[in-house]
Amino acid sequence: NMTTGCSVFAPPFFVNNPNTFSLNIPVANIVNVSCYGTSTGSAQITIIDNNLIPTNDAGAFTYQIKDLSNAIIASGTSPNAGPITVSNLPAGVFTAFATLTNNPFCTAQLNFTITQPLEPLVVNATNTAHVTCTNIQGIINIVPTGGTPPYTINIFNQTTSVNYGTTNTGLSAGNYLLTVTDSKNCIATK
Repeated sequence: NMTTGCSVFAPPFFVNNPNTFSLNIPVANIVNVSCYGTSTGSAQITIIDNNLIPTNDAGAFTYQIKDLSNAIIASGTSPNAGPITVSNLPAGVFTAFATLTNNPFCTAQLNFTITQPLEPLVVNATNTAHVTCTNIQGIINIVPTGGTPPYTINIFNQTTSVNYGTTNTGLSAGNYLLTVTDSKNCIATK
């Protein structure tokens, strides 16, 4: 008051935006599916309060992970703001939805993608030289496709229990198990 020289000091009063929360899903912490068609992907989710005045209200939250058809792929509860790792996810484009379990009960959402190899790992093989009475030099040509190169090939004669390893020439007569392992340890057999 200019006349009396008195003044009144009141503590600040905050009126915040009703929802200042967001999700953080770092690309560096997304684990893509290693073998085509499996659910080995994961993502780390953290809920963030973008307005820390007067307090950081980020904390425990419930979450749902939905695919493009809005089907729930995963759900659960985090006891704190995170990060929490959501595992066993297939490849796809997803939306993570999170809701604080305490006041102010705000929600946040964020899209993320989990990838996989473009094609499944497949063993393609042809027998190009048959074993005959005078020739015991069988040959199997093996051409793996899909998965994630490079590949490791193993050739095993199930009839004689001889493991030829990666050698595909000089094979004796028999039934063979062909095993291909890619760089992500995905396995295909024929």
